[in-house]
Amino acid sequence: MTDSDFLPEPNPVIPLLFIYIHGFNSKGDPTSQKIKELGRLGETVTVDYDSFGTFDVIEAHLTDEIKRISRSRSDHFTVLAGTSLGGYWASVIGKKYGIPAILINLAVQPQKSLEKHVGIEFENFKDGQLNTLNENVPASYRDAPDAGMFLILLDREDDIFDYKKTESWFTKNLVITFDGGSHRFEHMREALPEINMFVNRVFTAI
Repeated sequence: MTDSDFLPEPNPVIPLLFIYIHGFNSKGDPTSQKIKELGRLGETVTVDYDSFGTFDVIEAHLTDEIKRISRSRSDHFTVLAGTSLGGYWASVIGKKYGIPAILINLAVQPQKSLEKHVGIEFENFKDGQLNTLNENVPASYRDAPDAGMFLILLDREDDIFDYKKTESWFTKNLVITFDGGSHRFEHMREALPEINMFVNRVFTAI
């Protein structure tokens, strides 16, 4: 018996499409462990955006990309997922368009968390590109919605965001916390049964 014997079986009646949104100063990486684990439950694709852009610019771009990808796989049910700033964007777009979303160690108030990085030059984690955060970027943001078709996954040892604050933000949604971990989130495999139940519950109700 292997660890795969303990993983949930995807529901064959509900083919899933996970659209994963990366965090600040990064790019989508189909080879990442989180993407691979989500792939056990359905097709998983990543979508990129310029995290140094303003709220309106990013929202328009991600909305267009998510619509395009979803329409190209119209026989699948779409689920958004994202970590950190990507989790924030999954909450915003998920709430606006009624799309289920898995929010992982997300930023709930980017206007505050980004503000301290204004004027700093960043090297992209994935491609090495250099960018500087302009002050008009955090100023353009607003709070994450505090309710929606959301599943919130948090590592208690997230060194960027206080998981207790995030947990208290989402009093109307299921929040699951894991001991240890980090801001990158180390418990995707352990979370798969909860994700599986979440998406099947949501889509069965539709």
